[in-house]
Amino acid sequence: MHIDITFGMFVYVVVSIFFGEPFSYTWLLWTLFSSILPDGDFVPYLILRKRMRWVSHHLVHYPLFFTAITGALMLWNTYAASLFGLAILVHFIHDTYTTKRGIRWLWPFTRTGWCYYDKKWHSVTWRKRHSMYQESLNTIPREKSTIRWEIMSRVESFNTKNIILLLCAICSVVLFM
Repeated sequence: MHIDITFGMFVYVVVSIFFGEPFSYTWLLWTLFSSILPDGDFVPYLILRKRMRWVSHHLVHYPLFFTAITGALMLWNTYAASLFGLAILVHFIHDTYTTKRGIRWLWPFTRTGWCYYDKKWHSVTWRKRHSMYQESLNTIPREKSTIRWEIMSRVESFNTKNIILLLCAICSVVLFM
C-alpha cells in the first residue's frame, strides 16, 4: 500500500506540472486516495471473509471499471480525472507485478488475469485463480487468519529501495510546493 501512495505522489507532481496547476493539498489528497482506492474493497473482505469463505479481496480490482469512472470524471474536470485515472492505472500496474493471481485487465469481457513474475508474462484463468484461492484456504494456519495477519501479509516491507523511493516522492512533492 505504501508503494501505491508513493507512486501517487509522483503522479500528482507530474500531472500538476503538465496541467500547470499550483500545489494544492486537496488535489494531493485526491490523488493519494485514488492511488489506494482499488484496495478499498479490503474492508468488506475483512468483515465477510470467514462467513463467505473469501480468500482474496479483489471485489473491484478491475481496471475497466475504473476506466469508466475516469471517463465520467472527464466530463466534470479533466485535471481531477487525469489524477484519478493515472493514480489508478499505476496501482494496477504495480499489482500486476506483485501478484501471481493476476489482474483482470479486460473484465467483464474475460475472466482471465495477467501478471508478471519470473521474468515473463503469465495469464491466469478463472479456474487456476479459483484453485489458488482454495489452496490458500487450506494452507493458512488458523492462528494466522486474524485481521492483523491479513493486513500485514498484504503490506509491502519497508526495505532500502522502498524507503529511498518514498523519500524521493516526498522530496518531489516538497519541491513542487
